[in-house]
Amino acid sequence: MVGATTSRMQMRLDYLKQLWNEGIRFSEVVWLTGERPLDPKADGLLDRCSNESEASHILWEEADLPEEMRHLPVVFIAVPMKMEGALLKRPTTADTIIAWVENFPGVCSALFVSDQPFCGYQFSVVKGSLPETVQFDLVGQGADPRSHPAAAAITLDAIARWIYQDHLNGDALRE
Repeated sequence: MVGATTSRMQMRLDYLKQLWNEGIRFSEVVWLTGERPLDPKADGLLDRCSNESEASHILWEEADLPEEMRHLPVVFIAVPMKMEGALLKRPTTADTIIAWVENFPGVCSALFVSDQPFCGYQFSVVKGSLPETVQFDLVGQGADPRSHPAAAAITLDAIARWIYQDHLNGDALRE
């Protein structure tokens, strides 16, 4: 599960539960989060925790999950904020993936859960961050563009980030 705002993490967890109910099985759940402070304008749970990583614990613990899924091993990767010059910056998706690989190296397969319109960009980040010993796919629930007042801007930003990340990966579009 890729970290995000509390509402997006809840949506991703709900989608993971839906996949389980549809017969998709996995042996472990890994939350890739950062210690990004919660934003009062974008996040919930502000009265109960202070950062994304803490929120992921609460979301998991309080989720209404199938009994078999509830008993799976759960790993929380909590990447600290980082100093870049004089600025404190939040960890990126790539930072969380790299931290997971450093802690749990080896050959495996992984299913990353995100949501639209971020799947393409995050697929590219995962592809550029994982060693070839990890086979993966990335899934995400569709989004209703009418559900958010800035949906067009968010989608265009996600597409721009995807193109940029593909360029970094050496996968730039070729004529």
